[in-house]
Amino acid sequence: MVFLPGKAQKKPMITVRDSQEILVRLRQALESAGPAERSGLEHATDIAEATAALANEQVRKGWVRGILKAAGADAEGT
Repeated sequence: MVFLPGKAQKKPMITVRDSQEILVRLRQALESAGPAERSGLEHATDIAEATAALANEQVRKGWVRGILKAAGADAEGT
């Protein structure tokens, strides 16, 4: 996706998400996890489930805010 300063975007932004695949793999890892790994994998699964439940628009906004923050820009208005 190319962003042109000051220009309205004419093409839709596509969101690529691997959330479901990540959840499958985390759940598979939980099946064989030992006690030392279980707590961390359960926490990771909870985070992945919450992320998978987000609408594409929310995912895109989070991505843009992260890019702006990393660049030192104020992302509060986005």
